[in-house]
Parts: sequence; structure tokens; C-alpha cells
Amino acid sequence: MYSLKAILDKEPAAIAGAVQVILPVLVLLGVVSLDDKAMAGIVLVISTVLALFVRGASTSKAAPVLAAGTEVKVAGSQDSVIVAPSPPGPVGIEGG
Repeated sequence: MYSLKAILDKEPAAIAGAVQVILPVLVLLGVVSLDDKAMAGIVLVISTVLALFVRGASTSKAAPVLAAGTEVKVAGSQDSVIVAPSPPGPVGIEGG
């Protein structure tokens, strides 16, 4: 059985979509009484917060790092490339 955390980790967009439709459904069923402008404002805020959550949950946290000189095979072909050394930083800016 899945835990809530596992579902949120695997399907953040589906969860966000489900949460976004809750308020309009409650208004349609008459459970909550809101005018059009109030509902639009609340849905806007909910959508914005959920979009930030989904973006954070679905974006890779780390970039791949390969050492200079590493050979990388190109999928589906016989070709390969060699990772070049990183270029020097901008002139006049000291690393810190």
C-alpha cells in the first residue's frame, strides 16, 4: 500500500489537479456559497501555490557531473564524445 508521501512524490501534478477542482465542485454542489470573483481569486491563489509545489517536486535537484576527459557513448549509435574541460570563468571576477 502506498503512503501519502509516496503518492505526493510520484504524482504531484495529479494531486495538484485534484486539489484545484475541489472548490469549484463544492460551489456547484451548494456546499460553499461564493460569487464568481471570490471563487476566481481563491482558485488563482491555490493554482499558483500548487504550481510552485509541482515545479519543486518534479525538477531534478542535481546536475550530472562528469570529469574532463570522460568518454560518453551516444545512445543508438556507435559515436562517442569526450567531455571537455570547463571553460575559464569571466575575466576580472574572482571566485570565492
